[in-house]
Amino acid sequence: MKKAIIASILCLSSIWTGMAQSKGDMALGGDLGLSTTQMIHTKEAGGYYLNQTQHYGTTFTIAPKFSYFAADNFEMDLSVGYTLSGDFFGDGEFMHVLDGSIGMHYYVHIIRDRFFYTPGFNLSFGGVKSVEVRDNGERFSQDGMPFVFGADLELGRFEFKANRHWGFSANLLTLQIATTTGITAYDRSTSIGVNLNCGITLGTMYYF
Repeated sequence: MKKAIIASILCLSSIWTGMAQSKGDMALGGDLGLSTTQMIHTKEAGGYYLNQTQHYGTTFTIAPKFSYFAADNFEMDLSVGYTLSGDFFGDGEFMHVLDGSIGMHYYVHIIRDRFFYTPGFNLSFGGVKSVEVRDNGERFSQDGMPFVFGADLELGRFEFKANRHWGFSANLLTLQIATTTGITAYDRSTSIGVNLNCGITLGTMYYF
């Protein structure tokens, strides 16, 4: 009887060990997010500076990604994402962003090998297209495709690992700093913004 109990414990132990976030582990998956955004930015154009606070009612994001564990509990990832920000229930400005990013997350065990707190940091770069809708229904698109560079600090990210292959994550709070540079036939403008995204971003990863 003792041998059977010991064998069962060793068997369960090996299963849990196999589910750990170990060096060399890889995963494919992605994130889907919906949040509200409060932006504070400083804009420079033609030698003039303008401080402005702008609220984008809703932000939608989708980003497939590949992950690799460079060390135990330390994950690095590459992703390509699309983001749409704007006031969907009123007039204002809509932003379409297509970017690529490199990120890193550290897995802190809350329930060993099952539930983790996974704060992370991401650097992203890409292009942004702005569309303005006036009160009279007129639409104006921004010329060109301004370059955007950003840094994200994921403060409220958690992951649940259902088994050794499937993990499900949720991020509730992100601090983002971004700079956007646009060049037209008339001038060059640079905007530096700080966003605090409060909402939820859900992710699914398949580990192999």
